[in-house]
Amino acid sequence: MRLPVEQLLIAQLAQLDQDGAIPEHTPAPEPADEADTYRLRNFAVTKAGGFVNRGDSFKRSKKSRGSRSTVSSQSLVEPRPDEARGTLVEEDKKDDADTLSVAVVGDVGVGKTSLNQQFTTSEYMGTYDYSASQDEETIRAVSVQLEGIESRVRFLDVNVPHKVPLQEMDLASMSAFVVVYSVTDRSSYLTAAEIIRWLRDVMPGPPRAIILVGNKSDIVRQRQVAKEEGRVVAERYHCKFVETSAAINHRVDELLAGIVKQIRLHQSPSEACSSSPAKKKGFFARLFSRTKKKKRPARSNCEDLYSMPS
Repeated sequence: MRLPVEQLLIAQLAQLDQDGAIPEHTPAPEPADEADTYRLRNFAVTKAGGFVNRGDSFKRSKKSRGSRSTVSSQSLVEPRPDEARGTLVEEDKKDDADTLSVAVVGDVGVGKTSLNQQFTTSEYMGTYDYSASQDEETIRAVSVQLEGIESRVRFLDVNVPHKVPLQEMDLASMSAFVVVYSVTDRSSYLTAAEIIRWLRDVMPGPPRAIILVGNKSDIVRQRQVAKEEGRVVAERYHCKFVETSAAINHRVDELLAGIVKQIRLHQSPSEACSSSPAKKKGFFARLFSRTKKKKRPARSNCEDLYSMPS
């Protein structure tokens, strides 16, 4: 009985007789490493200024050499050939995406960790009851593709106990601030308003995107903060406002896409000037509109995550 090594040597010698050279040994493909694969959240912006979730896809990072394609949850996307070298190249590598740092700030128990967890996937994550210590800070990252441009977003979960401001945080390194309160806890709302006021007073450099988030909107019977109160704070300090529910994944995707959009608007004034989705009515549309439709209540500018704050 021949050993495997002997069988391999005989096969190579037989090939040598045919080709005149010993063929190079081709190693077996290595198993895919999950660390080299990342999830990409895909969003598009509608003409009306809303966001559409296009689903998640799974991609190989730049350091992964074995795979050259993108695997989507909806379809397989074929990579394009590189005409100059005749090889396949990977599209939109994670390493090439710009990195955005976002501080998610608020009182303990308002749902910051649940929001950050839901940001990472389109799948419903359910209700979470995290009891992180008041001094604990966690970082989560997610890749987001909005309007064809990919960004890597790092979320820093910061607890603000006892109404202590963020004096030790490197504010200049943050691209945006998401200030969260619970609509069932008026004390957390007052803390959030104080945080935003403090940020506007002491934040160095150009204005940064700030989004006020009223979480736990699904708990209707225990609500202590009216939606209008959130609008008042947002309009006073020129920031954006949205109510969410991490427990039922309500408007969490819209918040994630809105964070990326707001950062881009603040970083690129030219994009802010051309980003307004409103269109004027055409001549014939005005001429032949005979029936008056009931107008929906106009949404406040502070709730429009597509535009710059007024």
